[in-house]
Parts: sequence; C-alpha cells; structure tokens
Amino acid sequence: MKYAFAQTSLLALAASLAAAPVYAQGGAGETAIDEIVVTGTKRADVTALSSATPVDVVSAEALGTNGSPTLVQSLRTQVPSASFSQVGGIIGARLANSVSLRGLPAGNTLVLVNGKRRNPTAKISTGNEWSRGSQPVDLNDLPLEAVARVEVLRDGASAQYGSDAVAGVVNVVLRGNEPGGFVSATYGEFYKGDGVSRDVAGWYTVPLGDSGFLNVTTHLRNSGTTDRDNPDIRTYFFPGDPREALVDKDFGFYGNPNARSAVSSFNSEYDLAENLTVYGFGTAAYRKSITKYMIRPAADNNVRALFPAGRMAQVAYIFRNYDVAGGLKYDAGAAGTFDFSLEYGHGRQSSSMYNSQNATFGLATPDDFFLGNYNQEQFNAQLDYVREIPVSFSKFPITLSAGVGYREETFSIDAGDFASYADGGVPILDGPNAGRRPSPGAADFAGLQPADAGKYNREILSAYLGLEQQLTEQFQLGAAVRFEDYSDFGSTVTGKLSGRYDFTPAIAVRASVSNGFRAPSMGQVGASQTTSLWIQPPTGPQFLGVSAFYPVTNPVARALGAQDLEPEKSTNFSAGLVLRPAPGLSLTVDAYRIELDDVILPVDNLTGAAMASILAGFGVTNVSAVRFFANQADITVKGVDVVARYNWSWDGVGEFGATLAANFNDVGIDTIKANPPALAGTGLVLVGRVSQGYLTQWAPDSKVTAALNYTSGPFAVDFTAVRYGKYKNTVANPANDQVFSAQWVAKLAVSYSFWNQTKITVGADNLFDSYPDRPLPQNRFNGFNNYDLVAPEGGNGGYYYVSVSKRF
Repeated sequence: MKYAFAQTSLLALAASLAAAPVYAQGGAGETAIDEIVVTGTKRADVTALSSATPVDVVSAEALGTNGSPTLVQSLRTQVPSASFSQVGGIIGARLANSVSLRGLPAGNTLVLVNGKRRNPTAKISTGNEWSRGSQPVDLNDLPLEAVARVEVLRDGASAQYGSDAVAGVVNVVLRGNEPGGFVSATYGEFYKGDGVSRDVAGWYTVPLGDSGFLNVTTHLRNSGTTDRDNPDIRTYFFPGDPREALVDKDFGFYGNPNARSAVSSFNSEYDLAENLTVYGFGTAAYRKSITKYMIRPAADNNVRALFPAGRMAQVAYIFRNYDVAGGLKYDAGAAGTFDFSLEYGHGRQSSSMYNSQNATFGLATPDDFFLGNYNQEQFNAQLDYVREIPVSFSKFPITLSAGVGYREETFSIDAGDFASYADGGVPILDGPNAGRRPSPGAADFAGLQPADAGKYNREILSAYLGLEQQLTEQFQLGAAVRFEDYSDFGSTVTGKLSGRYDFTPAIAVRASVSNGFRAPSMGQVGASQTTSLWIQPPTGPQFLGVSAFYPVTNPVARALGAQDLEPEKSTNFSAGLVLRPAPGLSLTVDAYRIELDDVILPVDNLTGAAMASILAGFGVTNVSAVRFFANQADITVKGVDVVARYNWSWDGVGEFGATLAANFNDVGIDTIKANPPALAGTGLVLVGRVSQGYLTQWAPDSKVTAALNYTSGPFAVDFTAVRYGKYKNTVANPANDQVFSAQWVAKLAVSYSFWNQTKITVGADNLFDSYPDRPLPQNRFNGFNNYDLVAPEGGNGGYYYVSVSKRF
C-alpha cells in the first residue's frame, strides 16, 4: 500500500512521544520550537506554532550542527518536504544549488533574503537532471555563517509574494546586530580517501556608534574530486591496436568536480532618527568547478596527428553572482509603518574548455576555448505598508498590509569565441572516416554561437492588499489579493484565504486556499544553445550529434509546434492540525493538494527524418535533434507533512531536543497536452515517457527525519537519521525502468567547548557509509555512473570532518 510506511512512521512517532521522559521543562525549550515568524504574515505576534499556515524555523545553531558546509545541504536535512539531489560530474558542476518543496521543481519555490525577492541563477536546467526546466535561486551564494535563521513557508503564497511561490517560500534572515565575531576552520574527506575539502569562514560585527551595525561574513571553500565510477565501456583505439588493452578508462566522469568558492555577505542597519532606519544587505559569490572529459583516440573529433592517445580535456564552469538591497523604514506610529526598498542582482555563468580541440581546424586547432556566458539580472523597487487598525467588534486590531512594486528582469546569452563553435573546414585526416566532416566546435562541447546570443527582458508592475485579524482568542482569519501586470504576457490576479481555530491552548486546526502562478522565467523564454552532445532519442540508444535548443520565438521551433509560453497556474489547498500537549512538546500535521496547470517543460529530443525534413526547409542541415520549452502538462500534487518536536531538561544530566519529521508526497499527471498540428503524422511527441518520469517520479515519495541533540555544559552531541523513500528512473525502453529502494543516511556531530568560547567538532555525514541502489547496466551513460543522477544523497558514501571554531 502506497502510504503503509506513513502509517508505520506515525505509529512510531506516537510511541516515541509517549515514551519521552517528562522531566523539568524550562522556557528555553518552548522558545526553541515556537519563535516569532515574519514569513507568510504581516502580524508582529505570530509564531511558528500559532500561524494559520505551516512555517518551519531553522535556527543558525540547527543549520551548523549537521556538518553540512552549505545552506542547501543543511535545509535538506531540516525541512521535511525539501529535496535536493547531489549530482556530480559535468552535470552537477553546471547546476544551481537550490531546494525544491513538495516534489515540484525548484523554480516553483520563491526565495527571499531578509524578506526581499532574490535574483535567480543565470543557468537554466534543460537536460535529464534534477529539477529540469528550472531557473532557481542558488542558495549556496549565501555563506552559511551569515544566516541567523531560515523560515520556510510550506504553502502557496503567490497572492502575498508574487510569481514562483507555488510550492512555498524560503526566507533567509541574515545575521544582525550580534556583538563580536566568529572564525572557523574545517577539514573533511570521504571515507574512500578522496574529495578532500577545506573550509575557512568567519563573521564580524562592527558597531556604528549607538545607532547601528555592520555585519560582514566570508566563507572560503576548496573541495577535491571524487571517483565512484566504472571504467568507460567504449572502445578507445581502432580494432587491433594493442594499446586498447593497456589504456586506463577510469577517470571519474560522474564524480564530484574540483571546486573552489568564495562567498561573502553584509547586513547593516542605522537609525537616522527615532522612527527612521536605513538598511542595506548583499552577497557576492564566486565559484569555479572543473571536471574531466576524455576525447578518445579513435573519435572523429580527435586530431590523431597531434594527439595519438587522445586527450583528457577539462570543462570549467564559473559562477559570478552578486545581489544588493537597501532601503528606508519609517515608523509613523498609529498611522503605520512604511518600507521602501531597492534591489539589484546580477548573475553570470561562464564555461570554458581546456586541453581540448576543434577537429575541423585540423593541425591548427586551438587548445583552449571560451564557450560563452549566460547572464541574469533583476531590479526591484518596492513600497510596503503595514498598519494595525483598532476595531469596535474585537479587542484585537486588524493588520492591514499593502504595497506596490516594479520589477525588471533581463536574461542574455553571450557567444563563445569563434573557434569554440566554428567549422574550420578541415575534414577528418585519417582513420576509417577520413574525408568526412567532424562535428564543428570544441570537442563534444561546442560553444554558444552568435545565433544563440540574445537579450530578453520584461517589466512587471504589482500591487497587493492583505488583511489579517485575531478575531477572538480562538479564531483568526487572513486574506490577500495581488495584481501583477507583465509586459510580455499580460496581467494576473491571485488571492488567498487562511484561517485557524484553537479549541484549547493545546489543540488547533488551520487551513488555507489560494490560487497562484509562476511566470515563465526569462531563461525559459530565451534559452538557446546549439552544441554537440550525447542525444537521447525517444526510443533507441544515445548518439553523438548536434543538438539545438531554440527559444519558442525561433522560426524552426515554430515550425515544430512551439508556441508563446504562458504562466503556470495553480490552486492550493491545505489543512492541518496543531497539538501542544505539554511544555516543550508540539506536533503538527498538514495535508496539502496543489493543482498545477500548464507546466513548462523542456520537450523531448525531436529527431529523425520528419524533423530533418522540416529543418531542411530552413536551410538547417547539420542539426540532429531539436528541443524547446512548452506548456505541456497539468499535474496534481498531494501529500502530508508531519513535524513533532520535544525539548526537555533533565536535572543533573543536560538539555535534550528531539525532532521527528516526515513528508509523504505524490505527483500525478492529469493531462499531457496534445501534440501540435505541425507534428501530425511524424511519430514525434513533445513530452514522452522519460519527461513524464522526471516530472512525477524523480524525487523520493517520502522522507523521514529523526534527530536528537544533547547538551551538557561544554559537551554537545547531535545525531540525525534521514530515510529517503522510493524513486524511479523512467527511461526510453519501458523494460529498463528502475525503482530505487529506500535509503537511510545518518549524521553525527560531537562538540566540546573550552578556553574562551573555542569549540572543536568531530563529525560524520553518512555515518554508516550508505549508498543508493546501482542503476541497471543498460541505463548507465557509457557504463560510467554507478549511481543514478537524481539519488538524493549522491553516491560518494561516508564523509568525516573536524572543525575548530572560536566566538569572540
């Protein structure tokens, strides 16, 4: 039965709570699990457990105790419905690091920093990979040490925050006016002895007289490669060449890349007057990942006269992102508060190839190639207003919130250097295919062409109105409505209603209903790339050819049925139960249903004679496959989140905190849109079974997290175990579909504090060296990958680390 494990887990939850010792419970435990929240509400008195919608509050202490060096990895453990796959190799090196909520792609989760919308990453995911089709915010652009807490609203919130908030909202609150500073150094490596990582981080707060502060944080990281792959199964030399038996074909194609990063942030406030505050915050990030790729000696794209043994090329991806915001807050007393802010963000992903070649230049081939840039910019101007209005019918005021905003979004593509994409005109010089034309461009990774380059932008005007009130001691209601006008596809209106009723201080129910939307990202509107790569047709094996990903405005894409993209539209329902049976003890159960129409997907590879005939009419003769984005599916997401927390003190022993959280999720397809008339009779489909599988089955159907932390004086222990449920790899041949079984992963950290707030921590991530199921041999890319690309914890196994930190 699909939810049999859910029933078992809930029984275990009840048993564990019943068995928990009830010793002296202090106020500290209650505060730890019921903090004031600012996400999903404009009221100043709402806590995580008194909210009308489910909100997780993850403190800086919780983020820093599980050994994860990045914000994304920490959130995946702490938030029940958060998913993120640790993809390695060339695919992982080029992807943004973000989280998805409730089984939807990461682009359906809105990310805020200090309550302000953040610029998304420049690179959009178009391949068969985690969260495909998304252009999310890269959360690893924020140093973990800069975070005071993260609030995760697990509910649709488009009416409150605008586009993208379909599955929920992640609001990262930066560290504020904390005196002094902090430094840390961490060393770690995997149990296999590779993937060595070194981290140095720190923050410091500078007082600005008696009226303000400036907090600055930096995190530097250097991590090495890992190799869990099988050797390449392809033939490297021509038949009969004795070197074939001696060549080393194991080079870690899908392992972690060699990566270096530097991320920094600042957060500042200054009181200009008693009721007027100026503020500013921002981040800057630089990350470079380098992975390897073998150009085989016998390949047509190898110039054997120069490289008789082939060549080990390197592919480098560089991310440069920054985002700054600032504004003024004015408290007008009974007249309300005003917040005017400006924000600008810019992100760029560059890619290059080293030690490579372009065989069409023959003996004159360059070695190194710049492959091009993807760029994303965002400018926001926002005015927000909040006022508490006394009313005669209740002792509680109405909280009125309103605002207007202007946003400009720009996406652009810069072409690579000429040799990275050009056809130099030189044929294959030797071998069985001598005289034929090799694929143009850098070997297997041709650069972005001038035809791919372009710039796309739009403007958005918005206005919203919200009302919230605690009508009685037991009953609260909230309502919001939002209007947005997009310069490229028109206007939309969204709304939300939420309510909560407390039968007693220990028992409450809550519910919400809303409609929402997600506008096509500018990357989805402008995505364009023509390059040589391995192509997976709807049926049959992969082959190396030229693939073109066109924007929907391209005439070739139009001829194949592409249409202007429309927003995704959602309807969200949620209902929950909140229990607080004893001090320090809470249990929340929230069920949800999301109906999402017109889901934007990258279509399948359109290949074959019919496609080639259509392209020939446009003079395109060297392209083997075409793709583009399309609104092609209607889906329904159903699930349940369960979160239980218990904090207690045991006299003479120490402080304890226990959490048991679970998410059970199901994504089903309601409708796949009919093929466009342009493809009638061709046998081609825009969304086949592989794409449908990535849409519905890439994420585990459940996740259960059990955590226990213990503190006694200078000594602390944190243990977490996560169970990822089943997920499925759907491939072109139904006989090769594979369901991956559940996997347990444990984390342990032991800390000891001494000498002026110095702390040493020793820990392990994946303590018991757990691995996911291995994919079927026929589903492995050239035999390489021992573990599937969407495995939730990746395939590197256990990792240990030691960290020394000092607070001053």
